[in-house]
Amino acid sequence: MLALSGTMLVGCTQSEYIGEAPQQNGNEIVFSGASGKMTRATSNTGSVAEKLDGQIKFYGVKKTGTTDAATYANVFEDYVLWFDNTNITTSNPDGDWEYVDVAGHPYGTTPTTGVTKKDQFIKYWDFATDEYNFVAGSPVEAFTYALNGKGEIATATVTGIAGHLNPGTAKITTNPIYIANPVKVGKADYKKDVLFRFTRQQSYVRVGVFETIPGYKITAIKFYEMDENGKWTTTSKNNVTLASTTKNYFTGAENATATITYNWTDTTYTFAYTDETPFEQQNNWFGGALTGVPATTSTEATVANLYGTDGDMASTGYFTVLPTNSATTATPLLVKCDYTLEGLDGNDIINVKGATAAIPAAYAKWAANTSYTYLFKISDNTNGSTGEEGDGKEGLFPITFDAAVIEVEDGTAQGTVTTVST
Repeated sequence: MLALSGTMLVGCTQSEYIGEAPQQNGNEIVFSGASGKMTRATSNTGSVAEKLDGQIKFYGVKKTGTTDAATYANVFEDYVLWFDNTNITTSNPDGDWEYVDVAGHPYGTTPTTGVTKKDQFIKYWDFATDEYNFVAGSPVEAFTYALNGKGEIATATVTGIAGHLNPGTAKITTNPIYIANPVKVGKADYKKDVLFRFTRQQSYVRVGVFETIPGYKITAIKFYEMDENGKWTTTSKNNVTLASTTKNYFTGAENATATITYNWTDTTYTFAYTDETPFEQQNNWFGGALTGVPATTSTEATVANLYGTDGDMASTGYFTVLPTNSATTATPLLVKCDYTLEGLDGNDIINVKGATAAIPAAYAKWAANTSYTYLFKISDNTNGSTGEEGDGKEGLFPITFDAAVIEVEDGTAQGTVTTVST
């Protein structure tokens, strides 16, 4: 950036899943699980069961025939899996995940909000069919599945999605949404447990700024925004602002809706936000507000100095954000700011204008279940200007001195020049 110089990104992706997939002896359909008691509502930490809040909504069909001649029949129509390590049953032999009605299970008498109670029964593998298809998501009330004309599981509507976009003091609720890749089970695997692999559909992003200019400290910093035409606009905000020249590149919401489209050829899905739902899209994303003196190292322990402050920010500096639309083309993320330098001796003030930096497109498309850290360094190699922006004199130039001693002999000025190191 200013030498907002180096941009550093750290990404970490981890798919959650329900246990292993051991061989079963009977023909009952079983969903494998990881044991562990439930201790909290939908979360980002803990065991698989804790992260999924002990609840999964799934749909399953069986397929007979191949290609366009295939027929589909419902087997699990909007069923619920719940974590149950107190009852060992035929459909839950490992004491993990249950789908058959048993006394006292959380969806047997008092369903979760937004879920209609329905009877659920044990199912058995049908060897007269060629394949089973399954999809799943958590929490239960967030998912509604839809079939196409052939009876394939085609799409899912997901509600209650939230992610940070704009600065503010109030914290929005960003409960995790978990989506499983679609699962195809061929006849050779009919007696094995069905294994779902989940991805958390939100991402984490934090943006930090630190300065390394010798003899000075930053006492004020203001960031620019990008308008819909890709032009910079001045602003009074001191929130770290990421901008894109692509219109509506960033998405945020408190209670948005999205559509999942399943691809059964390669068992993947695409994710797109629905236009009719209350989410926002814009060219700018706002991180924490920087007040006082920013950090002087990239590892400064004071989160507020490095990443700023905001109502949505976690104690680690991260924001929960919505991932970039699947169809969106990645473009660089841009930063532009003005800042004020004050000499550590208190005797000099310099205003630097229009310092810029870019995050490469390769790191600018936010993937689900991934965390990103962007760090910008303000150094004396800045591309900002201390005069008029665009005057061709961008940068900080150290003040240096030469010394000349003039000797007079016979009325003739003769000089020697000694250069003092800068």
